[in-house]
Amino acid sequence: METRTRPGSRAVIAGALAALVGTTLAAGAAVGQDELSGDLRVDFLAYDAKMQPWLDEMKAEFNALHPNVNLTLEIPNLDTYRDSLTTQASGGAPPDVAQIASSWLPPLADAGVLLDWEEAGYSADLLGRMDPALRDGARYQGGLTGLSYGASARAVFYNEDLFAQAGIDAPPATWDELLEDARALKAAGVEIPFYYEGKGQEAMAAWFNYVYFTNGGELVKDGKLSVDQEACVKGLTVWDTMNKEGLFQSDVTAGTFDQQVATMASGQAAMTISGPWLTGMIAEKGPDVTFSTFPVPQGTNAATVGVTDVYAIFKDSKNPAAAIAFVEFLMEPDHNLRFVKDRGFLPVYTEHFALPDFQEGPTKAFTDALPSAKFVPLDKNWVEFDKIGTNAITTMFLDGTGPEVACQAIVDGLAGLE
Repeated sequence: METRTRPGSRAVIAGALAALVGTTLAAGAAVGQDELSGDLRVDFLAYDAKMQPWLDEMKAEFNALHPNVNLTLEIPNLDTYRDSLTTQASGGAPPDVAQIASSWLPPLADAGVLLDWEEAGYSADLLGRMDPALRDGARYQGGLTGLSYGASARAVFYNEDLFAQAGIDAPPATWDELLEDARALKAAGVEIPFYYEGKGQEAMAAWFNYVYFTNGGELVKDGKLSVDQEACVKGLTVWDTMNKEGLFQSDVTAGTFDQQVATMASGQAAMTISGPWLTGMIAEKGPDVTFSTFPVPQGTNAATVGVTDVYAIFKDSKNPAAAIAFVEFLMEPDHNLRFVKDRGFLPVYTEHFALPDFQEGPTKAFTDALPSAKFVPLDKNWVEFDKIGTNAITTMFLDGTGPEVACQAIVDGLAGLE
């Protein structure tokens, strides 16, 4: 994960904070309880149904310590959140803090609407306890404008009973082996040998990269977004072959996360790729399904997709002292551990990786994969590039144009962004 240098001035931020708070924030939440007051609005991502109960508890506990802070905790509509947050920030009326995908950071940072957590006075102790790669992966142009609070790597989930039904006695290690296993599953009468999530934000950021990274592809060259056309063709040939041979569900470009969960939990699908959160979801919705995990198969090399989501603090926050104190409260290691376990994430604190939760059962495959994980680069053009890639791959599936045409469209589209 690249370390980047940050635009802007330490003096400007320090001055803004001093004007807003009237006291130094060098010690972060060292501001005393009785000094914290006023309104504070924090936005959260809509991960799951457990989010609201967790927020209610965190609000009650924080207000027991800081009763004069008027907390408003919101979970906006995820489909429109990125655009609405950008509009709020550009209009000078953002939340004080927001949970965001790390890929949203560059345009917000470039617009000058974010503060650097370190310069704003966030706890050096908490930062020091974080896994360095996960912490520093949220640096953009050198500034810690994103504070990682949860991580994930990706692995393959598979139905052990369906594998046995097809006579498969060990998980595949390569994409060629996975193709052969998928064919064997289809021949054995399995309805969906492999479920592919072809719709939504994962289409390019994850599903393209599963096959691209494992065939030697990199997304950054000389500090800019880049696509290796050879690795792209090798990778997309895997998905194109599976689609043409009917090894995916029938409506692959309409494949959603909800249907991914449902088909794995019902035993309709034999394989899919996801993050560790799918473990609990399959167990809850399909208690009779016997499943396990294995690493994303290799093409020319081993790799997987890694993801971190982050807290961002806005320069136009009307209450930065309370904002920092509240995030430090949420990021207290025990509080953060509960959050990541409830979400099915991997931790960000080094001390947590040794816990049995992350070293046993299906989750261990994700913990083991994290060191080889590659992350979507923090680049201002990523959102548009994501759209270009998603459109090219969707066209490949629907029109049968092939991986060469799809990869050329991706390369040409990227050239148009420079």
